[in-house]
Amino acid sequence: MKPSPKDYHPYYKMYIDLIDSEDIVSVLENQIDEFNDFAAGLTAYDFNRRYSEGKWSVKEIIVHLIDTERIFVYRMLSAARNDGSDLKSFDQEFYVSNSDCREISHRLLIEDFINQRKSTISFLRTLTDEMWHRKGDIGGYPFNVSAGAYIIAGHFIHHINFIKENYF
Repeated sequence: MKPSPKDYHPYYKMYIDLIDSEDIVSVLENQIDEFNDFAAGLTAYDFNRRYSEGKWSVKEIIVHLIDTERIFVYRMLSAARNDGSDLKSFDQEFYVSNSDCREISHRLLIEDFINQRKSTISFLRTLTDEMWHRKGDIGGYPFNVSAGAYIIAGHFIHHINFIKENYF
C-alpha cells in the first residue's frame, strides 16, 4: 500500500521515506499516543518557545500540522471520490501567520490535533482498496490517496523530530 514515486510530487519523498510500515492507519493511530506523550512533557511556556528569532513557535508548528492534515484529507477525499479537480498547493507561512494561535491555549491545540487525527483515521477506514489508489492532481502533479496518508504520517515525524532536536 506504500505509494510509488509516480503517485506524488518528488518533494514529498522525504516524508514518505520516514514510514517503514505498510499499515499506515496503524502508524497514524500510534502517532496519537506519541503526540500525547510529547505534549504532556511541555509547559505553556514551552509551547510558545522558538528556537531562533523569526522561526515558528512549537504552537505554530502544531497549528501547521493540523492545517496540513486538514488540507491533505480534503485532497484525499477529492481523489477518492474521483473529483478530477486540479487542486492548488497552499502557502504554509500564510496559514500559520493567519492562525492567531497565540490566542489559543496549548490544551485546545492538543485536543484539536487529536480530534483531527481521529477524523483522518475514521475517513481512511471508510475507503475501499480501489479508493486508496485513486489519483488527483495538486498543482499539476499526481497525488493518490495512499500518498496523502503517508505524507501526513511522515510530516508529523519530521516536525516532532525537528522540535525535539532544535527546541529543547
